[in-house]
Amino acid sequence: MAMLGVLPASNAHALGVRSPVPVVVRARIDVHVLATETAGAWTVTSRSPADASRFMADLTAGNSATGIAYFKAASMWSEADDALGRVRFRAEQGDYLKEFAGSDSTRAALRLFGDERRFFTGDMGVALVDDDQVDDFEHRFGVRADGATGAWRATYWAAALEADDARRINQYATVRFAPTVACAGVSYLHDNPDAGNNHAVVKGEAAGYYRPATVVLSFEASATGSGMAFPSAPWGNFDAGHYSTTAPSNSATFAEVRTRRTRVGQDNLFDAAYQYTSVGTDYTNDLGTLVPGSEINRAWIDWAHRRYALDARLAAQSEVRRE
Repeated sequence: MAMLGVLPASNAHALGVRSPVPVVVRARIDVHVLATETAGAWTVTSRSPADASRFMADLTAGNSATGIAYFKAASMWSEADDALGRVRFRAEQGDYLKEFAGSDSTRAALRLFGDERRFFTGDMGVALVDDDQVDDFEHRFGVRADGATGAWRATYWAAALEADDARRINQYATVRFAPTVACAGVSYLHDNPDAGNNHAVVKGEAAGYYRPATVVLSFEASATGSGMAFPSAPWGNFDAGHYSTTAPSNSATFAEVRTRRTRVGQDNLFDAAYQYTSVGTDYTNDLGTLVPGSEINRAWIDWAHRRYALDARLAAQSEVRRE
């Protein structure tokens, strides 16, 4: 005998599980098709080393109370894993961010990260750590702490940078003071490799502005040795010649003067800038972009028209290399 039970609609309830924290999942696919014409016939190519097609998915979970976790994975068509051209879905990046709030002007943040390529140093001149240079390492794991109170800012991170079979422990610390019309800071970068001497760079920088003009100055020195390897910068004789020959051979100097939004007439706006960079022959920092033994003078003027979509730039550059 068969029995059939009917539940009245008034007593039916949907069952579900509510996540204790917000969770957001996103995905996208970007497909590129390469087509070439050969002898009057079109050939469509896919899964080639030049194929930029990509599938990516990421997950964000958490809130201000629990902290926010982020995880991203992707498949690259140009990175086939076997002879059949199949592509593996690989983890690319992940981090966990927890922010802490004190008074109105005091706050702090702690971030644990894996394979992050953006280190956000916030340098006013040339960055001690360039994102593209860091991205050359196969893996990048670490922890970062940021704090701020009033006009003071501080950052510290420790990261393991891995390339092939070599690993280095990289540390960075900076303290900045930024009142209303100026900013000054001191930074320290230190590498402890598996083999060889430790390497360090210390940097001082300052910036200020008055009306449309901004001035940025920075000076840094590098050194190798054991332990913290704190750099020193012995100066030469100022009467001996040009600044680049007088400055310490292990130092780098950067200066910039910039004016913004200078109006000529009703519709013409001009921006102008001048940069000077001098890098000693013994300066060493493979996480930065400065070239040892170089001296660069660079200037440009940008013009924009307020009423029409017209803009132009006139630029000049002089570069000298020393051995």
